[in-house]
Amino acid sequence: MTPDRWQEVKAVLENALERTETERTAFLDAACEGDDEMRREVESLLASDAEIGDFIETPIFRIHREEPEPLAEGQRLGSYRIVREIGRGGMGSVYLAERADEEFEQRVALKVVRRGMDTEEIVRRFRSERQILAHLDHPNIAKLFDGGTTEDGRPFFVMEHVEGLPIDQYCDDRKLPTRERLELFRSVCSAVHFAHQNLVVHRDLKPHNILVTPDGIPKLLDFGIAKLLDPSQEILALTRADLRPMTPEYASPEQVRGEAITTASDVYALGVLLYVLLTGHSPYRPATRDAQSLAKAICETNPLRPSSAVGRVGEVKRSDGTKSELTPESVSRVRDGEERLLRRRLAGDLDNIVLRAMQKDPARRYSSVDQLSNDISRHLQGLPVIARKDTLGYRTAKFVGRHKLGVTVAAAVLLLILSFSITVTVLLERAIQERERAAAVSKFLEDLFSIPDPSKSKGEAITARQMLDRGKEQIDQSLKAQPEVRAELIETMGRVYRKLELYDTARTLLTESLQLRRETSEKDDPRVAQNLHNLANVLRELDDDVAAEPLIREAIEIQRKRGETNNSDYAAGLNNLGAWVKERGDFAEAEKLYKESIAIKKSLPEIDPGDIATTLNNLGRLYETLGNYVSAEPYYMESLAIRRRLAEGAPDPEVSRALNNLASLREDQGKLADAETLYRESLAIRLQLYKDEPNRSLARGYNNLGHVRETRGDAAEAEENYRKALEIEKVDPEDRAIYQRNLASALLRQEKVTEAESSIREALVIFRAKNPTWRLADAEGVLGSCLTRQRRFQEAEPILVESYRRLSKEEGDGAKQVSEARRRLVDLYMAWDRPDRAAPYKALVTSSPAPAL
Repeated sequence: MTPDRWQEVKAVLENALERTETERTAFLDAACEGDDEMRREVESLLASDAEIGDFIETPIFRIHREEPEPLAEGQRLGSYRIVREIGRGGMGSVYLAERADEEFEQRVALKVVRRGMDTEEIVRRFRSERQILAHLDHPNIAKLFDGGTTEDGRPFFVMEHVEGLPIDQYCDDRKLPTRERLELFRSVCSAVHFAHQNLVVHRDLKPHNILVTPDGIPKLLDFGIAKLLDPSQEILALTRADLRPMTPEYASPEQVRGEAITTASDVYALGVLLYVLLTGHSPYRPATRDAQSLAKAICETNPLRPSSAVGRVGEVKRSDGTKSELTPESVSRVRDGEERLLRRRLAGDLDNIVLRAMQKDPARRYSSVDQLSNDISRHLQGLPVIARKDTLGYRTAKFVGRHKLGVTVAAAVLLLILSFSITVTVLLERAIQERERAAAVSKFLEDLFSIPDPSKSKGEAITARQMLDRGKEQIDQSLKAQPEVRAELIETMGRVYRKLELYDTARTLLTESLQLRRETSEKDDPRVAQNLHNLANVLRELDDDVAAEPLIREAIEIQRKRGETNNSDYAAGLNNLGAWVKERGDFAEAEKLYKESIAIKKSLPEIDPGDIATTLNNLGRLYETLGNYVSAEPYYMESLAIRRRLAEGAPDPEVSRALNNLASLREDQGKLADAETLYRESLAIRLQLYKDEPNRSLARGYNNLGHVRETRGDAAEAEENYRKALEIEKVDPEDRAIYQRNLASALLRQEKVTEAESSIREALVIFRAKNPTWRLADAEGVLGSCLTRQRRFQEAEPILVESYRRLSKEEGDGAKQVSEARRRLVDLYMAWDRPDRAAPYKALVTSSPAPAL
């Protein structure tokens, strides 16, 4: 199968997996459309999915044979009597057993190869495991006591029974702080290093293979898939993919690719384990559950730094099968108490230690497990670690950290001597600059706010907009001798005009401010980055993404060069770049940027909660676009809650926007009554804010209310709202085209076919002048419906077929219109009296709303 063909199969498979068993047949009929080879491939994969289940939590090592009957309670094997079964692995079953010869009391773990799996290859592997364990005598490795063969010829061995918890659960249950987790992890490293010295690679290091006793002693289990490195030993080849033993989440890139396994593979797995212990999260989160996505993530995706991963929200599956939500608060609560403290604890050395252990290239990892353990030891002692670049600044910082008192005293004396000689001069110069700056700003504000004074306004009512306009004129006429003050005031006013959604004026002001910044500041001045962000925001509001992108990237680059990445401006830049790449269709990159932005923002105590709400909303919108409504909802809800709290009951445009977005989600979920209530509340706020000066957001409010009324069957009220939107929107051609398209749909529902055709053709002129998108294909479908109603079937058919074909290839919002496109084809063929042509589409038709803004 070619890579392109696999992508086609994968797309159909993923859509099929999201449907119930009863829905899949109809879906595959339409999706495969006579492609029998694809149909067979997808159905085979669906059958495998049902058999394999949750592969991420289960080792890949599987051979599908008949399940064995467990050994009976009381059954004897050699000197031992079975108590009960305590677990199963890919190769055999494990039983709790006790001595049956009464020479002394002893409880053990007894491992037996599964019946039906005692092939020559598996038996050899089992005996190899028994031989390996016999030579691994270490306090942190479960000991081998005995071995033998069952009556039916299956080998077994007897080993130390460890009563304990998986290491991650043990740490969380006892709320161990980071330092204690690191000490426990070093004990594990000691055991693995000992195994490596005995030429053994474990190859399946994971929490369930590392139990911690109630006394706090970690014990390594299951060297059954270890590989002997001693050239004198016979190595058991495992070349078949289904016999490649590993647990995917902890497997190294070379394991995933089926390449040679060395001690570096265990170093990598220990890096993943340390990542989980420190953050609670897995480093990889593939978008789907198939093996290909996980393998690609392991081999190509760089994991988020642990200090940033703490801020993620996710889900963890416990050993008892239950699941619980992971939040920054819950992760921090069982570690260092507060998210801020945990982030600070992980940032720097520990970030670098973990990521070095997890390098994709084995040669770039730690050269041994012992080196990894020693680097952690150096970190705990405040010494420089080899995972960090050995710069003078870094070594100095470490020295200061170890000798704080002595350095503090010496530095204080030196600073007193040096600083006194320059302080007076610097402060005097700064005072003069600040005095002049303050005087200029004070005079500007005094003049600005004196405008409503009756003696100057001559009794006229002065609006806030008029005050801003007059303030803008005042800046133009003064402050020419103080370009820095001028730049700051112009930028501030530009942001205010943007808040009022007066984007053209805002763009002019922010462009001028940026030019002044570039003339008066260094190239990488943080104020330049801030100005770039603000101007890019306005350009995005004006739908000029092409001009906005380089500004956002330049701003982020300035911040990265300055090392200023843990602040609100940088987080805002990530958010803005995420919005841009989302529009471009790079949803995975957008998700990554949004989540990193949220994590940074939530870690900043001084952050404006509104900034957090903005990115929460954007991430919710991303998930809604992808059809992942379950993931979208909590982000929308949290964003709205923040906006309501900040507004304190007053009409606020951000509350209106948040209500509108939640309403859109409710509509996608089919909760139309809830959606209408939210749309009406949003529109009411916009009417309070913009009734005297109608703008784009008010027009969109009317459109969206019309949208849900049309979906609920009230085409007359929908028409009224669409016409109100068109009366307001006179500037943006694309918005007008959308309103014209929706108006045509409402008119068509009322059998006003001639008016509908006129409206949709007007919309098509605009859509065709722009780059073709799903909206163009959808609008052509509406035209096709108009032609159908006029019984112009031969004209309608090619238009509707092409509309359906193009929408079927869309993702995100465009994909939501596919069922409507099918319905139009069914209507055409049924009106044309050609039910045979309608049949392939008729069974697949489901309700679909008209497009909203």
